[in-house]
Amino acid sequence: MLRAGIHPKIVADMLGHPASTITLDTHSHVWPDMQASTAAAMDTFLRRPGFQVAT
Repeated sequence: MLRAGIHPKIVADMLGHPASTITLDTHSHVWPDMQASTAAAMDTFLRRPGFQVAT
């Protein structure tokens, strides 16, 4: 479910975990291949026209 983009809190609720941290700690092995796509999305976001870092 995490790979499908379902929010960790929803996954935790469906699995009966009392906190999403348990879900993330237990199933963190699904995240390594998601880091590249997340980095690419962040890069696209930061490079959009008119974007400025607040100082």
